[in-house]
Amino acid sequence: MNRKQLYLLMAMMGIILSIMACGSKAAPVEEAAPAAPVEEVATPKPEVVAVGISGEGETEPNNTFDEAMPIETGITQGALGAGDEDFYRFEVPNGVILKVEFAGLDGDCFDVKMFDPKQKEIGEFGCAGEVTDIRFMNNSSGGTYYLAVVGPWEDYEGSYTIELILEMQDDSGAGGDAGDDFDTATAIEQGKYSGEIGGYDQVDYYQFEVPNSGIMKVEFIGIEGDCFDVKLLDPKQKEISETGCTDEVTDIRLMNNSSGGAYYLAIESPWEDYKGSYTIELMLEMQDDSGAGVDAGDDFDTATPIEKGEYFGQAGDFDQEDFYQFEAVSDTVLEFSADVDTVFWFELALFDAGQKAVTDEIIVFSGERDTIDFSERELAPGLYFLHIVAEDEGGRYIVELR
Repeated sequence: MNRKQLYLLMAMMGIILSIMACGSKAAPVEEAAPAAPVEEVATPKPEVVAVGISGEGETEPNNTFDEAMPIETGITQGALGAGDEDFYRFEVPNGVILKVEFAGLDGDCFDVKMFDPKQKEIGEFGCAGEVTDIRFMNNSSGGTYYLAVVGPWEDYEGSYTIELILEMQDDSGAGGDAGDDFDTATAIEQGKYSGEIGGYDQVDYYQFEVPNSGIMKVEFIGIEGDCFDVKLLDPKQKEISETGCTDEVTDIRLMNNSSGGAYYLAIESPWEDYKGSYTIELMLEMQDDSGAGVDAGDDFDTATPIEKGEYFGQAGDFDQEDFYQFEAVSDTVLEFSADVDTVFWFELALFDAGQKAVTDEIIVFSGERDTIDFSERELAPGLYFLHIVAEDEGGRYIVELR
């Protein structure tokens, strides 16, 4: 191979190597268009509910009276955040006992306040970890009550429970509060009754019917030494006895033939916000003057007739006078004895058929006796009247005619 051929061969090999190095040309790549901006949507914050023992718990906001969270009987759990206040409201019927028990959890303490339906503060407890408030409602004090929970200092946080308990009062077994005045006085009959006073219920009124010629006995006892102001009032609502701050008193009243009717017993707290329990026992019996099963007559026209024999009677209180009539002979003897338990004395007087006094007043003291002998006094046979007057409470007596 000559020089010319060698150069030609070398040139051809260079061309081939050049083509191999370049290879096939790659197709151009298209750029993707930029994605459209996505609008951000705010995720709504869920309502804050602290699930409590009752399964309901606190619902925010409840930071004012208007926002107060309604609760019912049972246990509700709440949580106080920094700068937070919690208000609750609950319905209280008339005549109930309201009991609110508040407890801070894990030793947390809070300022706790209670408010009445007029949003007037009725109780305050500073930094209380545990507190119980009991209120007795009378027949008109029910309504919407409020409880406010506040931190004892700024930005305080903690958890608590509220237990609401509502029970009906059961004064006299009526399933509610006894009456608060004469118009609403609770009617009772013979028997034993219990009642209680406290909170908004500071007075209880009872009324009972007493028959003419009856004996009324009212026994009042404060339970466990609780004391009360006790008043007895007549059918005209006039006070006839009053005992201040007593834990035990018995009032006995004798009725004549016209003094029966509706009597009242008022039980009042001895001082503001007093709380206590009591029992009342009412006993009603009929008088049995001269064995007639009723009171002896109250005047000449209704004088009770007696014959020879011994007669028992009693007088006093509303039955101050007893009249008897009998036929006397020349040797009739009338003997009068005052029971040893009689208070002070009885006054006696004897009248003839014309209702003219034939003896001066005779006073017979407790445990003593006196005799009217017709023969000694030279009293003529005929119709006579014996007039007996009891001093104040009086007592029992015996009239013997022989």
